[in-house]
Amino acid sequence: MWLGAFFSAAGLILALRNVNFAYVLDALGRTSYILVFWAAGTQFLVIGAMSLRWRLLFPQRPRLAKLFSALLIAQLSNTVLPAKVGPLVRTYMLGEIETIDKAMVFSTVVIEKVFDALTLVFVFVVLTALVPLPAWLQSSGLVTSGAIFVTLFLLMMLTAHQKDRLQRLVSQGLALVPGLGRLNLASHLKTILDALELLRQLKVNLALWGWTGLIWALGALVNYLVILAFGISVPSVAALFLLVVLQIGIRVPSSLGGIGVFQYLCVLALSVFSVDRSLALSYGFVLQFIVFVPGSILGAFYLWRENQDLQKLQAAVEASS
Repeated sequence: MWLGAFFSAAGLILALRNVNFAYVLDALGRTSYILVFWAAGTQFLVIGAMSLRWRLLFPQRPRLAKLFSALLIAQLSNTVLPAKVGPLVRTYMLGEIETIDKAMVFSTVVIEKVFDALTLVFVFVVLTALVPLPAWLQSSGLVTSGAIFVTLFLLMMLTAHQKDRLQRLVSQGLALVPGLGRLNLASHLKTILDALELLRQLKVNLALWGWTGLIWALGALVNYLVILAFGISVPSVAALFLLVVLQIGIRVPSSLGGIGVFQYLCVLALSVFSVDRSLALSYGFVLQFIVFVPGSILGAFYLWRENQDLQKLQAAVEASS
């Protein structure tokens, strides 16, 4: 909590440096809020596309509405709670609502993260040919992380195609160690491997990459619609560049949906395209509102409907972890 507060405060201080606050208010007053409304609607399309992609990863398809609500509850938890526990919240909520083994749910979340990370690396490589990348982004360690995720993806595919052999070898190994049978590890391993088995299907792989590409395209479109709302004159690739910067930087511990850190990242990213700091700061506040507030409000409704609250949810996640 204190670490998140520190990074948020530091980001806000850096974002507010050399800012003309009269210009910030003027920019907010001149914004086209019709385009802001469309951007907010597009952000819900992002969540919808994420729900459809997530559904592909289950052998027996959960209800789409429950996937959608679990994603929004996870977003609310990431916005309000001090730790980034969204993946664990998604796992717990969907496992409880749809009575699915939580080991399988968590496996699907990991698969999603690998696909997103590989897409992030791919987009980053494409941007190197389109935009002169600043030194702070080149030194972000993304290429090294990309190599790790490529390796992880290849291991997932290998495991999916060698599921039976791997399960047999692990079961034989566990049988040699007294006492491990009581932990039911073989059953948990089978559940995880069942989630990976879908990756053996070419149709599923193509669908996963297709939905991942659509999710990223919609995310960039949200950024671009807000750029148009502010009347910022930048090439359209700026929206995709900003998406990459936010995806890298928002992982930093922070408070209340990354306030401070989010704005500073917007200022940094738009400065590459010579956008005024005051205008970029105004943009950052509006974009953060669009990305976090409407979804969190709906997430709070779903949380109430499931007879949960954040304290109970955090305690349950900690207990199940």
